[in-house]
Amino acid sequence: MHLKKNTFSRPLALLLALTCAAPAVAAGTNASFSDAQQAQIGPLAEAYFTAHPDKLGEAVATYLANHPEFLVAASENLRQRQQVAEQQAQVQMVLQHQAQLLSMDSPSVGPKDAKASVVMFFDSQGSNYSAMAPMVEQLVKANPDVRFIFKALAANQTLAQQMGFSRAPAFVVMPQSAPASAQRVYVASGSTTQEVLQMAIQKAKGQAGNTQK
Repeated sequence: MHLKKNTFSRPLALLLALTCAAPAVAAGTNASFSDAQQAQIGPLAEAYFTAHPDKLGEAVATYLANHPEFLVAASENLRQRQQVAEQQAQVQMVLQHQAQLLSMDSPSVGPKDAKASVVMFFDSQGSNYSAMAPMVEQLVKANPDVRFIFKALAANQTLAQQMGFSRAPAFVVMPQSAPASAQRVYVASGSTTQEVLQMAIQKAKGQAGNTQK
């Protein structure tokens, strides 16, 4: 049966218009309307908003006020995208400053010709230093074939700023071969775990599928 334009009320048309922008809303309305009715939703809403453009913002604001979970989800999605973008930018900086990061001028332990290296920016006066030191010590013992390079934040401020490190600790796990592959570089600004660094080491050595040596 053909549906007339006045089948739905204007407030309902306002609400259903949001289905165009939020698939989750559409999923919630599918159970209440037939396929024929759902086909009318878009055109009805479009016609209404064309005639009343000032109502679109009001409808969106009202819906989001009643469903704040969409704002929370959008905020989390944005945060994750920003983290990914920041990580990718830092990886590019690692590739650009590989020679400085692997410089022999900094204190290090492990073979100089190791396949992989872990560069740690540290601040011995920082609150996290004492907590991270035992973890790093265990990591060094577990990976005698890896070169660990230690850079004091105060003495390497320019490099730290270029890398985007504003605090310590910060870690760069990378192959020592030049040029390094971006896919085998890991960057962590702030505290991390031994397990995460161990997986990054295996990946830097080209053994991403192995967690045991």
